Amino acid sequence: MPVQTAKRKNAKKLRNTRRRGRQAPTEALSNLLKPSQNDILKLLVAQTHIGRRRCHVNMSRYVWKRRSDGFHIINLEKTFEKLQLAARIIVTVQNPNDVMVISSRTYGQRGAIKFATYTGAKSMVGKWTPGTFTNPQNKIYEEPRLLIVDDPATCFLALKETSYVGIPVIGFCGVHNNTRFVDCCVPCNNRGRHSIGLMFWLLAREVLRMRGEITRDEEWNVSVDLFFYRDANKVAASQEKSKKLEQEQAQQQQQFLQSQQYGGQQGYDTGYDMRAVADQGALDQDLDAYGGVQDYDQPPQDDLADWGQQQGFEQPPPQQFYQQGQAQPQGQYDEQIQEW
Repeated sequence: MPVQTAKRKNAKKLRNTRRRGRQAPTEALSNLLKPSQNDILKLLVAQTHIGRRRCHVNMSRYVWKRRSDGFHIINLEKTFEKLQLAARIIVTVQNPNDVMVISSRTYGQRGAIKFATYTGAKSMVGKWTPGTFTNPQNKIYEEPRLLIVDDPATCFLALKETSYVGIPVIGFCGVHNNTRFVDCCVPCNNRGRHSIGLMFWLLAREVLRMRGEITRDEEWNVSVDLFFYRDANKVAASQEKSKKLEQEQAQQQQQFLQSQQYGGQQGYDTGYDMRAVADQGALDQDLDAYGGVQDYDQPPQDDLADWGQQQGFEQPPPQQFYQQGQAQPQGQYDEQIQEW
């Protein structure tokens, strides 16, 4: 009996030491992985937490509550936790090129391409080709080690093929999606134009942080707008508008340069073409034909010169102008003015 009690005591001590060895994560590490206030605001502005009226039973664990209008609200805390878990799964793949991103929806294709560009993964957008994972004779045959989908409903054929070959799947799932064939479900609004792009941006940033390419203290210099969907027609219209503005500015600049060239030294527009003005010789000939230029410093040589005398008016005495510094007599001119 004493031997058995001693063995039990040693086994109990061993269990206690093992439990004490498993230390819980420190508070600093947990605070480091928490989302910042800007991240929460971005999720709210992009309406990532807005679900649909219909909720699948597999997604009920991620629903926070239901609004009065029938829409389900997703718990953003669980969204961010599953996003970090998905990033940890992606980082475990040694070759980033073995990760494939698939997007069949229009709003998620741009985000999938940008995610593949910044993380080094492969992207496949548009219509799914059957046999991509199961038929080696297919021209686009692929053997990825990890698959990421933006909507399990539209990518269901791809998920079905992954179940045949054993490829793990990470999926952005809404409250209406069935999580069948999805190994890691990230709850979010996968039908929104800005929501799905923001989720790809957050996942790419978290992957780069865990790889050590960027730090958590600084902001990622890539704008989230690059991951959003843009309409091709609107982009073409904006480009045409910018071209027209550039042409108008070029025309205005050309007219301003012409006005500087023909508008004199001041560089302003005179309102007439200087090239159309006749030369000085032709103007002198025209003046000679009409009697030449009259000298206005001399009295007029016509019959109207004595008009004041004929009417009986006395003319004032002539004014005398003196240069600066010359003495001017006082009194003489004032007396003439008074007499007149």
